[in-house]
Amino acid sequence: MASTSSSGSPPPRRTLWDIYKGIAPRHRVILGMGFMAFSMVGIWASDKLEKKYPPPVDNRVARINHSDTMDKQSPKPSSS
Repeated sequence: MASTSSSGSPPPRRTLWDIYKGIAPRHRVILGMGFMAFSMVGIWASDKLEKKYPPPVDNRVARINHSDTMDKQSPKPSSS
């Protein structure tokens, strides 16, 4: 059941920012540090998984050596 004020109207809706600002500063710091730790663990784990399971080689994509193509396409300087 939704809470109502004494006048019978529903309380004003609070934004996420208002709820966050209502938390004690010490708990906001702890919450922020928790999010940072969670992110760092996720980055660490994704690096480990990427080394353990490298992406499959896609044989459909042509590999181009750009140094060879640039030599063939660049105009030769004129010797005049």
